[in-house]
Amino acid sequence: MGAFGKLTLTNRGRNLQSKAQTGVELNYTRIKIGNGNLGSSSILNLNDLISVVRSLDISKLAVQTGGRAVVGTTLTNQEITTGFYFRELGVFAQDPDLGEILYCYGNAGALAEYIPPTGEDIVEKAIDIVTIVGNAQNVTAQIDNSLIFETPSGAQEKATAALESAKQYADDGLEDKADLEHQHEISEVTGLQTALNSKLESVTWTQVQDKPTTFSPSEHGHEINEVDGLSQALEDAEQNAKDYADEEFETKTDAIAHKEEFTQHEGKTVTEAHEPLFGAYREEISTVSGTGTVTLNADNSPAYRLTMAGTTTLNLSTTSSEVVSLSVFLEQGGTAHPITFSSAIKWRGGEIPDVSEPNFTYALTFITYNGGTTWLGFLAGDFDVS
Repeated sequence: MGAFGKLTLTNRGRNLQSKAQTGVELNYTRIKIGNGNLGSSSILNLNDLISVVRSLDISKLAVQTGGRAVVGTTLTNQEITTGFYFRELGVFAQDPDLGEILYCYGNAGALAEYIPPTGEDIVEKAIDIVTIVGNAQNVTAQIDNSLIFETPSGAQEKATAALESAKQYADDGLEDKADLEHQHEISEVTGLQTALNSKLESVTWTQVQDKPTTFSPSEHGHEINEVDGLSQALEDAEQNAKDYADEEFETKTDAIAHKEEFTQHEGKTVTEAHEPLFGAYREEISTVSGTGTVTLNADNSPAYRLTMAGTTTLNLSTTSSEVVSLSVFLEQGGTAHPITFSSAIKWRGGEIPDVSEPNFTYALTFITYNGGTTWLGFLAGDFDVS
């Protein structure tokens, strides 16, 4: 805002102030702004602004100590079509004898501020004018309530009071309120289930859009004790395998003894009856190269020689529902290759044996009782062939 300094009482303003000291009402009516040059004119004799641009309603009146009062208004450029220099400022009041008069006046002269028209920069200024009221006891103003703006100090006082009131209200009601972290069942909330049902619609599978047509099983695993009956089945399979091995041993031993008797009867030289089992009993063995995914079928051969030639995944299979055993001699050459065993193979003791030593042959035995769904694996032994 331009540099107006102190506003000066006009002659009519001084007369009205004198009347106010005797009890006459000092009633401010409006504030005017203009762009006139004072020149050689005397402020004391002015009855109006030299060049009026806007007449503004009063939005603020605050009587202070020391015989002063603050009269305020708000200036905007919303309805100004032509820019002007804010040079004149005057406060008007109601004289009981003369009617409305120019009470006090100020002129910024060359220090006037330019107010642009609407459509350019937005201007909104709060204008507060300190006027002299002396000892007047009845100071009023014609205030337009639609123009009243809250001051920062007044707003803060109201905000503080509202906050304290809210705190007190909350404190008074806390004793009657439930704990913050409490819960309710749906049935305990009146009308909630009905409201939920009204929002829910049944949807059939055929109505679901962009749904997948196939579902791949997700990979997952289970501990042996999590599968009902598996631990007992493995124990039974192990015992059946032992019983089967014992029976086979007795059968092969009898066969050796019979062979000795027969050859002696023929008069030929043969080994003694205590010849070791594997010296007298032989199974046909099939040789397979170990690389990629390899499946050994116990229906085709009871024993396999698996020569490791690369990274290998080993699977076992059979179509028999009886107890089936399968021997595998895994041969690692000078360069050992890794091997992964099928998840259907469960190892005795729960640990997969290390078969990665170069120039070693590992004797492995596998037993199944359920058509190859599960195999029990054993490391019978290993030996260095380097």
